[in-house]
Amino acid sequence: MDLMDRLAKVFEVSVDCLIRDKENVTISKIKNPDLRHPIEEMNALPDAEHETAVSFLDAFIKR
Repeated sequence: MDLMDRLAKVFEVSVDCLIRDKENVTISKIKNPDLRHPIEEMNALPDAEHETAVSFLDAFIKR
């Protein structure tokens, strides 16, 4: 486990993040817990709706 602890430190993630799948690692990096559920729901949208949601968020953040 010492190796896992060191790797987690290098990548600035938890050990749990190292052993989960990619989607869960990304979600777990979100600092505000209120955003996790909406982002998980957005990831489950059909492609066209997902792209619309991403475009909307991108435009909102860049303004």
